Parts: sequence; C-alpha cells; structure tokens
Amino acid sequence: MVQNFVKQIKATYLSGKNLVELPQQNRSRGDFDPDLFLQQAAEVLGCDLDSLKHCRRVSPEDRDKRDMMIYCLWQTGMLTNEKIGGLFGLTYSSVSRQVRDFEKRYKENNTLKLKYKNLKSQIKMTPIPGPT
Repeated sequence: MVQNFVKQIKATYLSGKNLVELPQQNRSRGDFDPDLFLQQAAEVLGCDLDSLKHCRRVSPEDRDKRDMMIYCLWQTGMLTNEKIGGLFGLTYSSVSRQVRDFEKRYKENNTLKLKYKNLKSQIKMTPIPGPT
C-alpha cells in the first residue's frame, strides 16, 4: 500500500528529467544504477574496473581514475560512503579521504580537470557538479 502511494506521488510531482537546482528531487527518483555507471566510466576512462576494485595498491594514473569514479558516485548523493566503499573494496573512511584528495588534485591539475569533464559529458546520470 505504501509503495503504491509513493509511486503515485512520484508520478504526480516528479518530471521526467533531472534538475540541477533540485538535487533532493533527483535523489528521490531511485533509478541510478552504480554498477552501470562504473562500467560506463571504466570504458570512458580506459581502465580495468576489476583491477581497481581488487587491487590494494594502484598506480598514480589508475588512482586518479578510481578516485574520479568514487568522486562522481559521491557527488550524486545517492550512495553512502559505505556503499561506495563496498563497490571498490574500501572502508567508508577511505572513501572520505579519496574524495578529499581528489578535490585537492582536481584544483591543481588541469589534465585531471579535462578528464573529469570528459567523463561527465559522456555518461548520462544525475547531474554532478565539479569540485569548487
């Protein structure tokens, strides 16, 4: 009964597209698939997703790619740090650290900025703003 009510509310009040100005509304859609996002992101970035998920140490280049995917997932606001960490075999505190480190590297590295913008432009998902 509650599920029918939720479906009715979503159908009545949610438009068919995501709006940058309404991130809470975007999160309520519940149609985001993190596994699909990761597959698409790995393809765009040209990396092996399995090796990033199961490797204890990654090269600096692969680290940037992994952290970029982590950051994108974190920016959606649809997953907790614990769930994001579970996708990569990391703890929730590691996810926080990776996000913070990525933001710092992003501000200092123009090549990383270009890769991030390229990733955002090629993957359809909830709008994800760049770091400030």
